[in-house]
Amino acid sequence: MTSRASLPVFGPDAPLLDRLRTVSDRILDQIEAWFGRALVQDAAIVLVIIALLTFSLMHGFDLSLLTNGDVLYPVHVQYFPLFDYQAPPSSGWFPDVLVHLAIAPLFPEPLAQKIVAGWILFIASVVAVGAFKNRAVAWLMIAIFTITGFGFVDSTSHYTLPVMILMVQLARPRWLKALVILLVVSSDILILLPLSVMLLERGEERYLPERLLAVALGVGWEAVYGEVWQADIELAAALVLFLAPVVIARKLGFSRLLCWGVAAALIAISVLGLAGHFSPARYTLPVAAAFVMLLAPTRRPRFNWRLLAVPAAMLAVFSASADDHQQLAFAREYDCLLDVLEARDIHTIAADHWTAKPIFFAAKARDYPLTITQVDFERNINFNGLAPYENFGLPTRYAFRSNKMCGFIEPGTFAMHCERDRIGEVVARELLCESAELFTYAEAIPRTYVTPPSGKLEALQRRFDKAVVKLGVLFGAPGAAAADKGL
Repeated sequence: MTSRASLPVFGPDAPLLDRLRTVSDRILDQIEAWFGRALVQDAAIVLVIIALLTFSLMHGFDLSLLTNGDVLYPVHVQYFPLFDYQAPPSSGWFPDVLVHLAIAPLFPEPLAQKIVAGWILFIASVVAVGAFKNRAVAWLMIAIFTITGFGFVDSTSHYTLPVMILMVQLARPRWLKALVILLVVSSDILILLPLSVMLLERGEERYLPERLLAVALGVGWEAVYGEVWQADIELAAALVLFLAPVVIARKLGFSRLLCWGVAAALIAISVLGLAGHFSPARYTLPVAAAFVMLLAPTRRPRFNWRLLAVPAAMLAVFSASADDHQQLAFAREYDCLLDVLEARDIHTIAADHWTAKPIFFAAKARDYPLTITQVDFERNINFNGLAPYENFGLPTRYAFRSNKMCGFIEPGTFAMHCERDRIGEVVARELLCESAELFTYAEAIPRTYVTPPSGKLEALQRRFDKAVVKLGVLFGAPGAAAADKGL
């Protein structure tokens, strides 16, 4: 007979861990069984829609959130060669950008295209998850997405992660699963967090090498196409740290508890972000919903009319409550700018990251030839972050500033996007439409002009050189600080 003293304190057979595992499994079984009841599911989704309706009537979704800066990327990227663009850390080519490409002939106007693509992706996700998982999982995904209102309508903001996880789960045979893993990782690198749990499932160890190869190829594509963003490195580091609890949880039999715990923690972070006026929700909520996808088994598809009725009700709420006040105000600013540029025959304008893309579309709507020079106004240098190489532009004496947009810019990046007075001698400063300004300088800006790279290889070489200089600044290398100002 084994003495109590000889029983393991740690490991899967430890009495304490065995008791904790039993208790946690019973609690989770009760919760999942309760939500498995049809009446509870329907009551829960009705409450979610009522809450969404109440919130939307008080705070209608601001449509300007779909027409400025990063969010226009899936529309903007269509107008440039594939490798002449520095994509965001997650390029979103599948399925987000592909949906935009498919509907672009019918909806060429950026705002309309964003709205239609966002709802197509959301409705398709709800139907797919409900059919191949169950209604409870689909309703829970909706409840998670709507914590911040209608933010999920913004395509390429990671809200397709749950359906991408579902695609990996459904993929058969093994070569197809590896191909799907490559596809989803190369589209959205955030999927690595929930995917790590899948890759380490029991009984799947023999397929791990080929799937890790697919992950490596996907990450490599993201790194090349996005030209190695700092966020890529940070996420890779976070994944390495996350693998330890995943392995431990799998070893001790707490994988299900880990998924629920991570989802709950990410939801809590999203709520705290709302209270603290910072917005991690576009990252945390989709990842939380993706972890929920791991908890329910897949099945043969079963369609239910509610899977279309619920998104239809949500679309009706969105249509009735969406607020276009800010969006129209921004549109007037860009129209006023184009009026002045056309009247004076100005064909090059300096702009910040947030206004460069809207100005592009305003000029395109008028078929007016305009070169946009995207400028870091704090460092007085041009750059093309999240933009085509064309946005390296040319030196110009004219710069645009949207004071309305600058009212939303965080203090840490305010100078980069909104500083205009100290980068050169201002000879004229004109007010446009009461909220925007056109600056005219004595000499062309930016002071440091960087020519566009010849292609991806040169762009990557510049990234590498910049990283070397940054390391030199960090370690106090002679001349590194001066070189940093010119990169």
